[in-house]
Amino acid sequence: MEAYELDKIKVLATSFRGAIEIAKDAGEFDNDFAFPRFPKGCCGDTSNLLAEYLAQHDIYTYYVCGQKGTQSHAWLVLVNTVTVTTDNSDADRKYKSLISVYNEDNDVMLLRKYYNLKDAIIIDITGDQFTNQKCFLYYNIPVYVGFLDDFHKLFRVDQCSIHEPARLWDARCKSLYRAITKYIK
Repeated sequence: MEAYELDKIKVLATSFRGAIEIAKDAGEFDNDFAFPRFPKGCCGDTSNLLAEYLAQHDIYTYYVCGQKGTQSHAWLVLVNTVTVTTDNSDADRKYKSLISVYNEDNDVMLLRKYYNLKDAIIIDITGDQFTNQKCFLYYNIPVYVGFLDDFHKLFRVDQCSIHEPARLWDARCKSLYRAITKYIK
């Protein structure tokens, strides 16, 4: 991946994050159950919303959700930086996840995909929700675009926790997306 491509992604992610903060300050999220506390507790929805925005700019991602104890955290990884195979013989299972994309009940073959995140480019715009927590390394980076770092390594990414981002199909997500994108500069 070229440096200018990463710079473009960082600019887009930063703009999106900034628009969320402006929308929040403007009261756009006052009636939502999660976004008034942004970035706390919003990483899953935010990742899906950001994925939609990046896709509008021809940047495609996978959604990743990791777990550390009882705490989960979600972020995106660039599709073209993830190695995807259908062979489970790889011994390095630490960075692999299994996802079934076809159902045998639908009379189609069960396909297993393994995602290697070791060299993936991460896009995370809610990691700073852990700023005041020692067990999360006091992580205070509001927009992170880069390789797997010590913070993201804290989270166990296991079976079925990597997938295509959710499309904005429900009224809530569509409303959040409209509220955010009207503030993008």
